[in-house]
Order: sequence, then C-alpha cells, then structure tokens
Amino acid sequence: MGSFSLSLVSSGNRFYPISSKILRYFEEFVYSNILIPKKIIIHSKWGIGLFYMFEGEGKYAIRHTQLYAYQQTGNVNKDYPISIPLKDILNADNKSLKVAEFIYEGITLYFTSNFKKTPKEFMENLRSGINWDYLAALPYPAPLKDIEYAGETYISLSRVMKW
Repeated sequence: MGSFSLSLVSSGNRFYPISSKILRYFEEFVYSNILIPKKIIIHSKWGIGLFYMFEGEGKYAIRHTQLYAYQQTGNVNKDYPISIPLKDILNADNKSLKVAEFIYEGITLYFTSNFKKTPKEFMENLRSGINWDYLAALPYPAPLKDIEYAGETYISLSRVMKW
C-alpha cells in the first residue's frame, strides 16, 4: 500500500525552528482531500516523500519554490526534493504561516506535475479548505520537541538557527 509523507531536510547542518505540526497538518489534509477522494497513491506500491529544504543564501538564492526529479530509495520509495526560498521566510512577519504557504506550494507542484486528476484549478480551490488561522497560530520559534528533520534523531538547541 502506498504512503505519502512530508519532511524537512537540514540545509548544511542548519535546523530552522519550524513546527513539525505544519507538516502533520498537511499530510492529513492531503490524505483527506486528495489521496482518498482521487484514489491516488494509496493503492500504489510506491511510498512518496516530499522533502523540503530551505535554500537561498548568497548570490545563488532561489526566488520560487522548486520541485526536483525524484530519487528512488529502496524498491518502493520515491523522494522528491523541494526547495523553498529562505529569504522570503526570513522577511515574513509570520514565519510559520509563510512556511505553511510554501509547503502547500510544494504539494501543489508535486500533484499538478504528476497527476491529471489534480489540475492547478483543483489545487487552488483546495486552498480555501486549509485552516490558515491554525497554521498561523503555531509558535515560532517552535519548541524544541516540535522540531523534526528527516534522518535526525536528536536536534540540540545549539544546532537550531535563530531567525
């Protein structure tokens, strides 16, 4: 049975204090509003992971969310790296809300690029069903217990970046 997950990936061993509750919210949202009603992924052999990286310091800063080609891990996992512009988050009044907007943008890029059942108009209409107030109310910086990055079992406070 297929699966779908969202993860943050450290950028050069830097961890930004983003609540993993944002990711869990969108995983549930995607299951309820896309995967189950559209019958996508859940009956597949593939596990799909979207891995978000904060990018964009220096002269090579990215300006838009970017979805990259998947990397196959094992026999049944496809991991899609997604870069989100760090500068826009740094300049945001509500960093949790800005990260949530970029997470949904990455989800939209993935589904519109890979499935005919999820055209851009469908994904744009789904935005109105997102509880943006909840996401905006998540604390920033997130408590250490709520910060999760792929492949990391322990993140010390000294490794969390201050914005």
